[in-house]
Amino acid sequence: MLGNKAKTSEAYNRKTINNDSFIVGAFKNSIDGLTDISQDNRISNFKLRDIAGSIMHDQRVCKCGKVPTSGKVEASVHDKTGKAHYSGLQSCGSVWTCPVCSSKISERRRLEVSKGISQAHRMGWESLLVTLTFPHSRTDNLKELLRKQSLASRLFKERAAYKRMRKEYGIKGTIRALETTHSDVNGWHPHLHELWFIERGLSIYKLRKQLYEAWSKACIDAGLECPSIANGVDVRGGDFAADYVSKWGMDYEIAKAHVKKGKKGASRSPFQLLVDYEQGDMQAGALFREYAEAFKGKRQLVWSKGLKKLFGIEQKSDKEVLEEKIEKSTRKITIHYADWMAIVKYKAQAYVLTLLELRSKYEVYQFISQLKNSMHPDTKSNSFEKFRVV
Repeated sequence: MLGNKAKTSEAYNRKTINNDSFIVGAFKNSIDGLTDISQDNRISNFKLRDIAGSIMHDQRVCKCGKVPTSGKVEASVHDKTGKAHYSGLQSCGSVWTCPVCSSKISERRRLEVSKGISQAHRMGWESLLVTLTFPHSRTDNLKELLRKQSLASRLFKERAAYKRMRKEYGIKGTIRALETTHSDVNGWHPHLHELWFIERGLSIYKLRKQLYEAWSKACIDAGLECPSIANGVDVRGGDFAADYVSKWGMDYEIAKAHVKKGKKGASRSPFQLLVDYEQGDMQAGALFREYAEAFKGKRQLVWSKGLKKLFGIEQKSDKEVLEEKIEKSTRKITIHYADWMAIVKYKAQAYVLTLLELRSKYEVYQFISQLKNSMHPDTKSNSFEKFRVV
């Protein structure tokens, strides 16, 4: 929980999360209706990262996207996609606590899972989405639930019942994803999604019954309550016609599970907790810190041994994913340290990228110059009125 750190963080938040200068505020108004979904999402993710940093102000996310690795920062626009990005900045690489890093890494992992599904189908295999969960309450500690869940998962996979299922259904490999949501009624809800690639057809009813018997036994032996057959195990085919398919597709459900929005009024994803905290819900901030500390060091996706190689997917760490350059960029600007500090002070990082995508480099430099000048009382007469995005 937040403890004494919460008090420091609350004061910090109220003063700085919405600390927009007149220039930034005017710029926001000037781009109203001109941005696309990806630009809006980026602005939102950058803001959520600031909120996460204010809660976890002793963690790497505080410096992510803010602290230069040298005396200058570069902003570039991809030649093919037209999307801008920064280089020369520290990144935290956390898929759990940083919405910006999480978005980049999860998208790469989503593409990998999508390729895996396509490759499996070309090989004549079927795919199943298996979800495993267990009873929980609002008084449960998340870190302890994760410990018991990890033990239950290990027992489940090690035992003869699972090995018999592997042989019976020709399970060629699996991809496991870990996620959690939180509700005021039932507390933390950690659960596992597993994508199974199987060699031959099956009865989902029969498999679900077998899974329940093996999973419920593993849960009990790990110190968890016995799940019900209605809620403990879910099995769906690769083309199931539920809401998740129309919104995400099976590959999206696996890889981006932890960034999904919880059902309104029922549960909240970790990043929804950030939104609620920014709107004044202090308990949401405490819950986010509990979540961040419990998930630190956990792996988002776990592919079974040899599966990536079989599908021809290159092994890359999250750090390598963040650092890789896929697109060629010829349109660039260089931002020197003092100018970058002004951008960070007014939380304008996302707006600089948006401006670079929409307008000329001259106008970007003009915007940065006015941000820098606004830091000094004697230069406030240098107003924003001459600058417009039209």
